[in-house]
Amino acid sequence: MNDTSKDTQMVRQWKILLTLESAQQGSTLRELADEHDVDLRTIQRDLRDIEAAGFPLYDETDGNIKRWRLLINHHGLKAFRLTAGEAFALLVAEDKLGELRDTPIGEAYQSLTRKARQILKPLEKQSQPITEAYIGKEPIARDYSACGEEYKVIFSAINRRALLDMHYYSAWNDELTERTVAPLGFWNAGGEVYLLAFCYTRNEGRSFRLDRIRRVKPSKAELPWPEDFDKQEFVSHSFGPWIGDAEEVVLRFAPGMADYLSNLKVHESQQFSLRDNGEIDLSLDVVPSLSLLSWVAGFGGDVRVIKPERLREQLASLHQRGLSANEV
Repeated sequence: MNDTSKDTQMVRQWKILLTLESAQQGSTLRELADEHDVDLRTIQRDLRDIEAAGFPLYDETDGNIKRWRLLINHHGLKAFRLTAGEAFALLVAEDKLGELRDTPIGEAYQSLTRKARQILKPLEKQSQPITEAYIGKEPIARDYSACGEEYKVIFSAINRRALLDMHYYSAWNDELTERTVAPLGFWNAGGEVYLLAFCYTRNEGRSFRLDRIRRVKPSKAELPWPEDFDKQEFVSHSFGPWIGDAEEVVLRFAPGMADYLSNLKVHESQQFSLRDNGEIDLSLDVVPSLSLLSWVAGFGGDVRVIKPERLREQLASLHQRGLSANEV
């Protein structure tokens, strides 16, 4: 090819970039070929060259029509190039803004996350919205930096809706088990990070603490994806990191606790009721977990467990052990 032909090709490819940038609905191969007066094979080659040069293109099919788009404005490409993992991290962190949300810093961060969503757009059309793959806003207490490789494998599988084989260590019974799971998202609770997944080995939803996952890899198993599994529903009755069957929990607080309880957000299911003698009943529909027991124990003699009886007995035993351990 002579220099003039090269110049013509470069000019045409630059014009194609401008076309894709300005076309809100995208452009088909035929539309691009007609606009730039070349055949379909030339346009296909031009698009490959444009992608190879670092411009993020993606195709989107609407019915039987495939359209090509440019992810972000070409003026900002060098200044803002993200991997899917980096963009996901930005969107997860968006929920952590809290009190900074309405400040200039918060506004700038929200502008950044709007750009991140452009990077994620082609991934969202292929699988569940990636911004919904993470549940929970609690601070993370453990150092999970050593779990980077496992996280990458899991994150990729969530993106692709692909099954995983993994070895999981359970500290509860000191056992290492082999599992085949459908990874559905991450959940942070009680200062820990968990993988929420449908476990085909146990035939039910499970949560797996990230640092206890061993030797995770893509699975060759051919099993149906759990389309009806709802992550939010799965964790909705949790109190701390424990998953299980919800029960009605009723706690009765002393009258002096009214001011404290008036602004307390314990759980989505909470209901407060004032008794004639000034005591306050708190009703919850949650899993009676160790987290709940520890939280209730912190109120000392200002609370009584009305139900379930098992929780009341556990609380009494906990207080008794504390008294015995601190006897002079």
